[in-house]
Amino acid sequence: MDAERREELIRKIIAFEDEIDQHIKEISEYDWDSDVELVILSKSDMENILQKFNAGEISKRQLDEWANFIECRDDMGFEEPRRETLREIIHWLANPDLGYELDANLISKIEEALKTNAL
Repeated sequence: MDAERREELIRKIIAFEDEIDQHIKEISEYDWDSDVELVILSKSDMENILQKFNAGEISKRQLDEWANFIECRDDMGFEEPRRETLREIIHWLANPDLGYELDANLISKIEEALKTNAL
């Protein structure tokens, strides 16, 4: 597999497009480690995922798996100047067992953090 395909898969996973489980399976053939950030997660990417969740298009489990995928990747970065805010939001979504229960309060907190770029 080449870098272009790897980038394409990451973009599709970030956008929660098409057959996400298949994309995750395919990208697992690549190492997690990377010296280059091929894709940057943006505020609008996060807003799109929250919109899909709020519309019932993706479940809590799917959102958790999505966030866990992103949290572990070295070939992805986060949009400046929201780098730390986005990184923390991904941490919250990927770790409901650490007290970040995915409920209306957390969604509201995330939406406010995205608006203000403050945690």
